[in-house]
Amino acid sequence: MVFKNMKNIVYLLLLLLGIVCCKEKVVSASVGDVEISLNVEQIFEIQKGSSQSVDQKGSYELQKVNTGNPMPDGSEDSVFSFIMKGKKDSFTISLKYENPGIYKYQLRQITEEKENYDFDDTCYSITVYITEAEKGIIPQIIVQNENGEKCGKIRFYNIYKEKKRGNDQSEDAGHREYQNKKPVKTGDLTEIDTWIFCIAAAGFVIVVLLYRRKRN
Repeated sequence: MVFKNMKNIVYLLLLLLGIVCCKEKVVSASVGDVEISLNVEQIFEIQKGSSQSVDQKGSYELQKVNTGNPMPDGSEDSVFSFIMKGKKDSFTISLKYENPGIYKYQLRQITEEKENYDFDDTCYSITVYITEAEKGIIPQIIVQNENGEKCGKIRFYNIYKEKKRGNDQSEDAGHREYQNKKPVKTGDLTEIDTWIFCIAAAGFVIVVLLYRRKRN
C-alpha cells in the first residue's frame, strides 16, 4: 500500500515538473522579442542653372507582402507611408518581432510625377529572417533591388532639371528674323524678263528692216 502511494506521488511530481517546463518554454518564446531598424535615404540633385525654389519632398511607402507581418505604428491597410524632404534626408522605420519566421516587405517611392522632375522608381524587396537561438532571437535583413541584386543601403535618387527655354525662344526668334530678311519671290521678275525679250525682238526686227531698205 505504501509503495503504491509512493508511485502515485512520483507520477504527480513528474506531471507537475512537465507543466512547469512547458510554461517556461512558452515564456522564453515571448521574452526574446527583437526590434530592427530600416534606414531609408533620399538624395535630391538640383542641376546647375535651375531655379532655387524647388520642391524637394518625396513620398514613400512600406508595404507588407505576407499577412501577419509586424508593421510600424501609424500603418493603415498594411501600408506605412512617410515623407522625406531636402537634398539629403533620411528616415528610420522600426519593426518589432516576437516569433521566429521569414517576413517580406516592399519599399517604393510614390511621389506624383511633375514636369522637370525625375523621381527614382526603384522598388526594394526587404526580407527579414528571425531565427531562434540559445541566446534569444537573431535577426537578419536582406535588401534587394528589382534585379535581385543585394543592396547595402536603401537609397532613392531624385533629380530636378529645368529646361532651357530661353535658348529655344532665341533660336526661334532668330529663325523668324532670317525668314523675314529673305527676298520674297513675286511675279515682278517674270514681267521684267518678258519686257527684255520684247525689246530685244523689236530691236532685231528694226535692224532687219533697216538692212533690207539699205540694200534696195
